[in-house]
Amino acid sequence: MSKNDIIATGIGASAGGLEALQAFIKNLPASSNMAYIIAQHLSPTYKSLMVELLQKGTELEVLAATDGLIIKANTIYVCPPNENIFVEDNMILLSKPRSNIHGPKPSVDLFFESLAENKKEKSVGIILSGTGSDGSRGVRAIKASGGFTIVQDPQTAKYDGMPNSAINTGTIDLVLTADKMGPELTDLLSYVGKSIIRKSGGSSVSVYKNILNKIKDVKGVDFNLYKPSTIERRIERRMVALKIVTLNDYYDFLVQ
Repeated sequence: MSKNDIIATGIGASAGGLEALQAFIKNLPASSNMAYIIAQHLSPTYKSLMVELLQKGTELEVLAATDGLIIKANTIYVCPPNENIFVEDNMILLSKPRSNIHGPKPSVDLFFESLAENKKEKSVGIILSGTGSDGSRGVRAIKASGGFTIVQDPQTAKYDGMPNSAINTGTIDLVLTADKMGPELTDLLSYVGKSIIRKSGGSSVSVYKNILNKIKDVKGVDFNLYKPSTIERRIERRMVALKIVTLNDYYDFLVQ
């Protein structure tokens, strides 16, 4: 498998995140082209047992992230305490947070922004239980790059600050319980890197134009003026989230 084929799934969490992470990894696909990278807020002096605790709940390999580590599919990476984590050229990079910068560590926002920049449409951002708003800027970046965003249902999160803040950005594709995220990621695999619109022929292009015109009539925003590839990705991701297979069905959904 080419390193460019790997979908990097970033998971941001804080308080209450361990329970959500354990539920999340329990139903991950056994074999896929996804790698999972966890950034959970931890005290700088905390001795984390996250790797050992998570390994008990999955057959996937769970590793402590180290600087320069090459990302492999079907592997879960855990950011260590008092480090910021980034992805660059399919490699994990770690750096010590600047002492004069206050905020949660690791920074989910910085991590997700690096995913968006480096993996683009092959990035997935997931926000689980936690306090505060870290990750909200990051999910915007992933969404803007053509990636996919998922948030834990706030009603099931031990702490709903991070999930609610992410949802309030208006850039979230799916809101799910943690245990339901794995199957949805499996469905997502069949869509990433494919174009429903461009590869479906003339009739789909016509329906696509009707969709843009419908949005213009209802919302007053003319997406015909936007970069086509960006709008097409947004529509395709929305179809995945709604489990709608064809553009005709999506148009019917809009006009209901």
